[in-house]
Amino acid sequence: MIEYIIKPGTGNQPSLGQYQQPGYTMYYRSDGSSVYVYKENRPGSAVLPHFRFIDFPKELRRVSADSQANLFSVQALPPSVSQIDLRPVSFFDSELGCSDELKVRFPLGLDMRCERVRAPFLGYSVWRASVTVGKRTSQTMEFLLAPSLDWRMLSTTTSVAGKVVGNVIATRVVLGEPDKNLFIVPNDAKVEDNASFNSAVRKAPDILQ
Repeated sequence: MIEYIIKPGTGNQPSLGQYQQPGYTMYYRSDGSSVYVYKENRPGSAVLPHFRFIDFPKELRRVSADSQANLFSVQALPPSVSQIDLRPVSFFDSELGCSDELKVRFPLGLDMRCERVRAPFLGYSVWRASVTVGKRTSQTMEFLLAPSLDWRMLSTTTSVAGKVVGNVIATRVVLGEPDKNLFIVPNDAKVEDNASFNSAVRKAPDILQ
């Protein structure tokens, strides 16, 4: 499990308003499956630990879940996401391992760079990696990658034209298999198509609108 916070950028980018999420938690299972849980909405909004995305890469399936409403929706997981989730992870804490990770995550990325960071981050050895992506609007993304955590990202900084537009920073790491209940869809759940699910979610204030 890795908990993240989202910090605003320093550039003159437009406000994200209710789309901005101050934090989220990722749960990773050893079979490649993962769960993305909203930590909370923007200040003043309801806390939504019950809303989550569940990815099953081997089945090319993504489940959107609102467990409080017992409402679920199933979509196809993009093959590109499945490829990353099921990628062979480099066991080598090296520049080559870091470079291989970037190539899998950003096959069209340019100007890839990796540099070992002397000081640990949250107690883990990390590499500072960067890549340039995007066709119309070129973005530079810089990461702190932890090889002992299957090269998970512990920090992400996104810049456009030299201005930082977003920061995602890990605040806590918990090792071990996550709670299996996070991945379970109840037998009595109401399963909706994606459009109906999104429509139902929009009825609640400040929730993924």
